[in-house]
Amino acid sequence: MKAKTRLLLAVLAALLSAGSLVAAYYFTFKPVQIVVATKDFMPGDQITPDGVQMKTVSIGDASPGAVTSADAIIGKTVGLPVLAGQQIVSRVFTAIDIDPDQTLIVLKNPVSPLLSVGQKVSVVVILQEGPMTLGTVEVYSVQRGDEVTYLLSIPQDEAARYAYALSTTKQVYLFPEKIGK
Repeated sequence: MKAKTRLLLAVLAALLSAGSLVAAYYFTFKPVQIVVATKDFMPGDQITPDGVQMKTVSIGDASPGAVTSADAIIGKTVGLPVLAGQQIVSRVFTAIDIDPDQTLIVLKNPVSPLLSVGQKVSVVVILQEGPMTLGTVEVYSVQRGDEVTYLLSIPQDEAARYAYALSTTKQVYLFPEKIGK
């Protein structure tokens, strides 16, 4: 191979390498503005100007569907829990509707397999008197992070019983129903 050909191949390889670095930077480290919650929002709460702020993160750290304009969401009602410090994503505004005779209850770190939205589960609590089955409910939303948080759709007329049992229990278990039931 002639020296010119080797030099040309070396230049071509260098250009391809530089192009790869630029592409990697663009898709991984490019700074973007996202909206972050500065306080907790529970389902039914409206987004307020003092409850959000803009934050610059690399594009690789932005959640899929992250909201990029605080003004666009002020006054909107959230359908899923948003905790202070979390990125606000568009799916919190498009949560499924619940029936009028249902309400939502938050459950953190129960003993359960990984569950998905829409799945039916039996709620079992361990009280001083022994185990108690509260009933079968539907998983409304799932948030995974340092801890797993489930939002469960429960019957409105059972809310007080669920709240009492969940606040006095030693442990909560969620057992998924068999598929087809």
